[in-house]
This record gives sequence, structure tokens and C-alpha cells, in this order.
Amino acid sequence: MASISRYARGLKDLRAKIRYNNATSGAAMLRPDISCPSEAATILEISLAAIAGHCACTQRPLLARYQVTCKVLMPAQHPFIGGGQAFLIKTIKNVALLAKIPYLIKRLRFKFKGFSMSPSLTTSTFALAAAALVAGTCAATAEGELNLYSSRHYDTDERLYTDFTEATGIKINRIEGKADELIARMQAEGANSPADVLLTVDTSRLKRAKDAGVLQSVDSDVLETRIPSNLQDDDNEWFGFSQRARIIFFDKNDVSEPPMDYLSLANPEYKGKVCHRSSSNVYAQTLLASIIENHGEEAATAWAQGMVDNFARDPQGGDTDQLRGIVSGECDISVANTYYFARAMRKDVSGLTADIDQVGWVFPAQEAEGAHMNLSGGGVAAHAPNRDNAVAFLEYLSSDQAQQYFSAGNDEFPTVPSVALSESVAKLGTFKADKVNLSDVALNVPTAQKIFNTVGWK
Repeated sequence: MASISRYARGLKDLRAKIRYNNATSGAAMLRPDISCPSEAATILEISLAAIAGHCACTQRPLLARYQVTCKVLMPAQHPFIGGGQAFLIKTIKNVALLAKIPYLIKRLRFKFKGFSMSPSLTTSTFALAAAALVAGTCAATAEGELNLYSSRHYDTDERLYTDFTEATGIKINRIEGKADELIARMQAEGANSPADVLLTVDTSRLKRAKDAGVLQSVDSDVLETRIPSNLQDDDNEWFGFSQRARIIFFDKNDVSEPPMDYLSLANPEYKGKVCHRSSSNVYAQTLLASIIENHGEEAATAWAQGMVDNFARDPQGGDTDQLRGIVSGECDISVANTYYFARAMRKDVSGLTADIDQVGWVFPAQEAEGAHMNLSGGGVAAHAPNRDNAVAFLEYLSSDQAQQYFSAGNDEFPTVPSVALSESVAKLGTFKADKVNLSDVALNVPTAQKIFNTVGWK
């Protein structure tokens, strides 16, 4: 066990983070208007200060959440049930439970074991014990690890990982692969899985991970505040961190009146002109799932049949290939995600950039639901061994710094509304985005796949 001098240093650090209220027997107060009995407030507030110190170590701005906790845990009408070791342990354990710090709960027994605590335990002795908890947990967290399973295949994401490590001291161990393979691996690993976080692209894959039971619910005021409600799971198992609009592109030389919404792509006037990806692609599945949500299954089926009738070629290739098809003359109209086009405006993309002025674009359904948005996001793994580090990482991804890099590094739209767009993304112009709840859209993916099979969309 660490020496008393180490505890004293820990307490000194805590005192630098909180102020003293001399009117309450020198008790460490987090705020002057706590409606708790003074002795109970003293004990609870010092434990809150200890946990606040822990959060400062892990760069998690959650102090305000714990300030409110006192009123929930110890309202004014709650009688103080006496001092002593049992009450102190119960108090800090309750706070730790509310703070979702499981490893702190595990440490309580042996951390307190070496102290001789009487019913008249002084606040200063408890403060030293609380400081010991901080000293014991902060170093381990700051020097800890995070095991990241990611299907994001972008080299530019390296900056996100290095910046997080520099800010927190947490080392990121990455396992990369296709989303379905990673989800299957996490299922096979079960409770022994080393995965802490799963990152992937598209709402359908996030739903797949949730349905597979490989994610867990996260209670984070930071994520709840930063990420719009329609871009997170209803059960808080996944959160969106970047977006791409799936829009209509067209050949400006050959198409004078492009379709202005998704449903119009199926109009007979565009027969033999339209290119799109295959029905096995998640972007295609989620787009159709959103049409089901916004217009109903019957309209969605008619749209899918009209698209098949209007194909200029059998579905093939990725989004960049749909754009190249316009330049090559194979396609007059294509559907693709914005970041593929923005990237080609920002740097050279073979077969596209040289003739990019030939390509026009339409943000669909601006007089109706708005442009469909694809989502890239992640969640904490169901059996995460480093859960606190995992939550800290997700919270970091919602920070202004990370959000700006999603836009500047990979030409995506931030999910946090207040974050400015990069130059390449801003060139696309302003538009109305579809605000449909993506959790609801994800539920329609199985129906979308049935429709694809019915209409013969390859």
C-alpha cells in the first residue's frame, strides 16, 4: 500500500481542485448549496471530490454530474445514519455505482483494509483514504490501454488515435477488419473478449452489433449532450460520430433536369441512365430502409422496382465507381456518399478528379424529408475489460477536436452541430438533412433486403 505521504500528496492535489467552506467545520465543499446534513455532506463530498479527481486524470469532464448526485443520494430529509467504516464504504460505493466506475468498487475492500476506522472517523482521515483511491486509480487509468475493434479503413484516422493517447496516456491496441467479421469475432470470444470499443460505418452495422449482443449501454452526460438524439441508439448502445450525405450526382452535359428527390430516380424518363451499388451493400440497404420509414413499404417497393428498370448497367463497384461511371459516360445519374466526391475535389482520385467539373450534384428531398445521412459510429463492447477508458474514448470522439478532424481528415460531416465544416465539405453547400431517427431506420433493414430480393435488385 502506498505511504501516508503519498496519500497526503493526493489530498493536496484534490484540495487544488475544490474550495473549502470554513463555515462547515473545514469540510471540503463542491458547492455551497448542497441540501444535505452537514456531516453527511462532508463525507459524501469528499468521496465525490475523490472521484472528480479520478475524472480529471482521465480527461472526462463529468464533475457537474457528480455535483447533482449528492441531492439524489442524500436529500435533505435523509437522516445521517452515523459515521464509521461501514457507512463510509457504503457511501463511496454508491457514488462509484452512480459514476459507473466498477474497478473502484472492486478496490474498496482492500484499499480500506489497512486503516483503523472508528465510528468517530474524522474527515481528514477519510480524505486521506479518498486520496489513496485517487492515487491508486488515476495512474493505472492514465497508463492504461484500450482495445479497439474497427472496420473504419481510413488511414487518416491515425491522427484521432495518437491525439487521444497524447491527451490521456491511454494506449490504443487496434484490430481492424470487416464489420461482420469483427462482430462475429466478438460473439465467439464472449465474456473473454478483449474488445473495449467497436467502431464501424453505417447504421445497419451498428444495429447488427447491437442485435448480436456485443455492445452495452453507456450512461454519459457528455455523449447525451453532444450527440443529437436521432444519431444515437435509443438504448445508448451506440453513438454516431460522423456523417455522410447520400445524394444524387449527374452528368451536367447530358442531364438538364436531374431528379430532385430519391423517389424521382424511379421515373420512366431516367430509364437506362441510373447507376447504383448492389443490394448487398449497406449504403443501399440503409437508403431503402429510410425510404420505408419516410414513405411506407408500398412506395419503397415501387421505388426499388423503378430503379431496377432504370439501371444503365448491373449494380457494381463502390461509390467512387458510381462517380467514375458519370465521367466515363456509362451513367448519366448516380447515387453516392458525399465524402467520396469531396475527397476527389480535395486531392487527385484516378478517373474522377481530372473531369470532376463535369459532375453536378443534388441534395435530394429538400422540400420534403431532406437528404439521407449515413452514419459512422461506435459503442462500448459488452465485456469491455477497460470500460472507463472505452467511455473516455467515445467522449473524446465527440469533442470539437475529433469532430473537426472527421471533417478535415476524411471529408465527413460532424455529428456535433456546432462544429465547423472543413473547406472540402463546405464546398458542397448547405442543405437540409433528414432528421429521421436512425434507430428506427435500422429496424427496417430486413424489410429492405426482402424488397431488393422481390424486385430483382442484384
